[in-house]
Amino acid sequence: MPQLLSNERLLISTRQSWTVVVPAILAIAAATIVILVALGLSPSSVAGTDISAIKHDAEIVVAIVGIIACAMRYIRWHVTCYYLTNHRIIEVRGIVSRVTESLTLDRVQDVVVRQGIVDRVFNRGSIEIQSAGRDGTEVMVRIPSPQMFYSTLMEAMQGVPQAALGGVGVAGQAPMAPLLPPPPPPPPPPPPPPPPPPPPPLGPPPTLTPPTMGGPY
Repeated sequence: MPQLLSNERLLISTRQSWTVVVPAILAIAAATIVILVALGLSPSSVAGTDISAIKHDAEIVVAIVGIIACAMRYIRWHVTCYYLTNHRIIEVRGIVSRVTESLTLDRVQDVVVRQGIVDRVFNRGSIEIQSAGRDGTEVMVRIPSPQMFYSTLMEAMQGVPQAALGGVGVAGQAPMAPLLPPPPPPPPPPPPPPPPPPPPPLGPPPTLTPPTMGGPY
């Protein structure tokens, strides 16, 4: 298991399906048995020369090579593991020299699950992961329960901050600006002013007194 970060949590640990290694081991074992049977049926002497000791040594060598080939195929399958954490996808492989590769979730752009008819029967499938900044596609071939791995990966990607997702860029280009929240809506307009008060009512017109004609001289 790889060394995890301080704030990293392991979600899934898996390797290729057993249907990948068992047929290979059976094929190697079958080829070894066929060679041993052919050696056993071959004559023990050629032109009057006894070769039974050579046959015996050859059978031992073939058996040893077959056992080593089966063991190496099993060990190579056993040591190739895939780990999914809440921050990255990790692949560990190698028998003599260990190789560890990781891909952070904020760089994942697309995930595809492929399952044929035989894969659905054995509950296995391949997961293709396209990432930013890398050429090609990362493929996890014939892992068990691929739908569960896919669902867990999607849930883990939802926990990645939006700022990290927005900072992902393509190789050779500037990274995109982080996503910002939408601006708040504008405030409502102020209410209209009240109408002016009505003018005061007019009183009755004043009474005019006509002047008096005449008067003292």
